[in-house]
Amino acid sequence: MRSEENWKGELVRIRILFACYIQINGDKGYKDSVAYIPVEIDFGKRIMLIKAWTRQQIAHEEHKAENLMLLIRKLMGIEFKVVTRSRMSEHREVLFFMSKCLIYEAYSHVPSYNEIENQGGSIKKFVGEILERLPLKNVTVSGKGKHVLPDGVMDFESEIKNVLERLAVSDYFFDRDFNEIWEMGLEAVVARVKFNDEEKVLTSLSGENTSTPIFCTKTFMSLKNRMEESGEIETLWITMDRKKGNLNLKFDASNTEYLEILIKYGIRFNEADMNAALEIYEKYETKLNQQIAGHSKIAIGQ
Repeated sequence: MRSEENWKGELVRIRILFACYIQINGDKGYKDSVAYIPVEIDFGKRIMLIKAWTRQQIAHEEHKAENLMLLIRKLMGIEFKVVTRSRMSEHREVLFFMSKCLIYEAYSHVPSYNEIENQGGSIKKFVGEILERLPLKNVTVSGKGKHVLPDGVMDFESEIKNVLERLAVSDYFFDRDFNEIWEMGLEAVVARVKFNDEEKVLTSLSGENTSTPIFCTKTFMSLKNRMEESGEIETLWITMDRKKGNLNLKFDASNTEYLEILIKYGIRFNEADMNAALEIYEKYETKLNQQIAGHSKIAIGQ
């Protein structure tokens, strides 16, 4: 379809359109049709984008969009010698970082939440009194005379802090309409997450639907620590504000070979919406890489 070169005459981007024969269910049996699959290779970013529109009434499993994209990916390797590598946990780490940033962006608008850090002394005092008074089996006394729990039983202080966070967030968002949340000026809200915790328990959290935020639900607040301990998210649903209805996006990193981005059915979306989905992912991917690079420099300096 199109190729682009830089000022040196080097190929920097190429776009190819595949026309795939498919069959769909008709009133009198199968009907022949065509599915168009655009492919873009960006040599600067070293990424390959394969796009497809999910269609209804597909007659055969191999003609569904996800299977056609896998076929095209295979053809790109055979015919065009495109080599892809496994991203391992990279995509999942980016999704975790994105969700964490978006959630704490929302929490930062809650005045009482921002005051919790100032309650450190009170929390430590409360934890100490409970450990001293409660006849727990594994409580020990440190050299400084403090009652402590060994690692692995429970991070009691962290759990108490989490309860206070739940209190602040639940209080602020109690009986508040979802549309009011957009008035906070948020870039996006997290609607659903799916992750494996350190105990290898697969957890999926969502609101009433994929456009309702989960950060103000009691269930999410009670499991937030488990998500943060894992440091990875397998699937992330977010909702972005747009002029004509919300843009609901699903980022799926369950397959380590690639990242799948799905725009929710039922809305008319265009190239700008697809670009918005790519841009928000690339934004947090870049921020995470910069953060990792910064930590590496500090470690080297030490």
